[in-house]
Amino acid sequence: MLPSHRKPIKERALSKSNQARHVGKKNDMLRLLMLAKTLLLLQNGMTVVEISLML
Repeated sequence: MLPSHRKPIKERALSKSNQARHVGKKNDMLRLLMLAKTLLLLQNGMTVVEISLML
């Protein structure tokens, strides 16, 4: 098999729509992580006010 002349996917420039999608996915993951962290803290007895002061 001949070697590919294309750069690996990580090194290729993303198109504008793919960049936006990539950023959107990253933001969704961060939002989900913050929600999970907040729920865990609430479960451990912290109040919403205490959690909001941490952010």
